[in-house]
Amino acid sequence: MDVRHLELLRDLADHGSLIAVARHTHRTPSAVSQQLRTAERIAGVPLVDPAGRGVRLTDAGRVLADAGRDVSSAIARAQAVWEEYRSAPLGAVSIAALPSAAAFLIPPVLQRLADDGVALELTDVDVSHDSYLDLTREHDLVIGHLLDERIAPGVVVTRLAR
Repeated sequence: MDVRHLELLRDLADHGSLIAVARHTHRTPSAVSQQLRTAERIAGVPLVDPAGRGVRLTDAGRVLADAGRDVSSAIARAQAVWEEYRSAPLGAVSIAALPSAAAFLIPPVLQRLADDGVALELTDVDVSHDSYLDLTREHDLVIGHLLDERIAPGVVVTRLAR
């Protein structure tokens, strides 16, 4: 089983269409379709079914998409452990934040990370309750005003200020 196929199925579950997955992964829709066909051939079962002009995951496809989430999380944890072992965190952290929250919270973080190998990628966005889940798919951290802390399973909410 290829990790890239698991990630592709996860992306299809998260984004809902081949075109959206292609855009998200910087590929053509035909390349995404071809990789899905390869994944199906390897799996030996259909992973997607036609749905109108698009596709939807089969039960087997959803199982592997969930496994793709687990694999991605495990790889991220392994990378973090490795960077901690090396004592030099590296990489980029993407943050979506309300501009007012970013102005309050981000400068001390930038100051602390000034000499480290961590780059912050900050996106100013008007974070509404309805947009949290989508933003968590695209960013490592989402900072905004939240009234209800129950977003979705697997999303961890931490109160930073009150």
